Amino acid sequence: GSSVASERLESALNNAGSDERCRLTDKLIAESLYEQIR
Repeated sequence: GSSVASERLESALNNAGSDERCRLTDKLIAESLYEQIR
């Protein structure tokens, strides 16, 4: 559900460097949106 998606986003934000964090966040948002639409 959405709570899992936000936990994944938070871990990505906490664990990644700034450039990587932006890419990971975009990727995770896209994946979570895709899962919700599907």
